[in-house]
Amino acid sequence: MIKEKYQLIMLFDFYGNLLTENQKSILNLYCNYDLSLGEISERKDISRQAVYDTINRSEKKLKNFEKKLRLVEKFGIIRESMDKFGDLITKIEDQIDSEPIEKDLTELKSVVNKIIKTY
Repeated sequence: MIKEKYQLIMLFDFYGNLLTENQKSILNLYCNYDLSLGEISERKDISRQAVYDTINRSEKKLKNFEKKLRLVEKFGIIRESMDKFGDLITKIEDQIDSEPIEKDLTELKSVVNKIIKTY
């Protein structure tokens, strides 16, 4: 459940502006303010079913955008690669005077190439 909600939040962050104003408003309350369907329905003066349907339709649209554009996927690759890049830089700095660093330099080159290929 938490993983699905996190994925929806990421999709909303990347593609939310492509939704209608009503969809954006409801998803904003659901994702960013963590309101329940009942709380949203009270605020918007609509039924819980209407909130549920709007969230489902919006989620399908967001997933379709991601399927076509893959921005969240690319962001994840870059984020993971940059974390590894930072770790390798630190490791190389620690080893610079103590042991051979060829293996780490090769791995660092691989990480940089992965980032470049993402774009």
